[in-house]
Amino acid sequence: MDHDKYKYILAVAEYQSFSKAADALFISQPYLSKVVSTIERDLGVRLFDRNHMPLSVTAAGKCYIDYIKTVLHAEQQMYAGLTDISEHSSGTISLGIGSTHCSYLMPDVFRRFQDLYPHIRINFTECSNKTMVEYVENGLFDFALYTSPDIPRNLDHTSIKKERLLLVFPPSYPIREIFGKNPSQAVQTLGRDDMHKLSNEQFIILTEHQGIGQFMRKIFEIYELSPKVIYEVKNVETAFRLAAAGFGLTIVPEICLKFLSFQAAPHYYQIGNPPLERHVVMLYQRGRKLSAPEQTLCEIIQGFA
Repeated sequence: MDHDKYKYILAVAEYQSFSKAADALFISQPYLSKVVSTIERDLGVRLFDRNHMPLSVTAAGKCYIDYIKTVLHAEQQMYAGLTDISEHSSGTISLGIGSTHCSYLMPDVFRRFQDLYPHIRINFTECSNKTMVEYVENGLFDFALYTSPDIPRNLDHTSIKKERLLLVFPPSYPIREIFGKNPSQAVQTLGRDDMHKLSNEQFIILTEHQGIGQFMRKIFEIYELSPKVIYEVKNVETAFRLAAAGFGLTIVPEICLKFLSFQAAPHYYQIGNPPLERHVVMLYQRGRKLSAPEQTLCEIIQGFA
């Protein structure tokens, strides 16, 4: 990459004069003119209109200068990234994470991250949302992969994705009789009137310390439901499997459908239109500047989520 040539073109454009640009660059004016003429000959276009003074940049010149600025900026970013990598070539990143994302996402995420940063270790802890927030606030976690109806305002975050929450009905549930809808393997929609019909249904719910458990209680409140809670569990997969086995209804994040399958498939319904979603975010302390490895970790999670 010939930085001198780029520098010469930018100087002529800035000063609108070969002589003034040469003075600023501490080179002779004839040499500068020769270099610019050679560049123009190689490109096959005129970069500057020399017929008027001060000289002006041609349309081709503007295009070329934009390219120069883009290339120089990209190179600057590259060197900054390489410096960041060299300065963070080893160490640890502490991460709080819920059991669902830990089970389904992290094996692929860890493998990809280790390929890029083999000497940086991710220390992860499965825990509740409440613990995640407390530990990030106190500096015990660098990050937390967090899902909750409310994102803590005293912490910064990077958005990972929006994820639909789906109602899971057992395979034998009388969909047609209750809702007047034909059962389908595709995800369908339940409106407010449909939701009101679930008031006396049996539900398998998550504890209130789990993010999905908080969402369940909020959904019950929004739709004024008073379901019969037959099981309260700590694991989304447990609730999912119990519902699929016919023990009751539950609510799961859409990611579960990618990784779990059943011989007799349950029925899945999104709640409302547009559908009810939850935000998945990476929490960290306010004002924290993410290093290149930390930014990469967020991007990898976004790619797999």
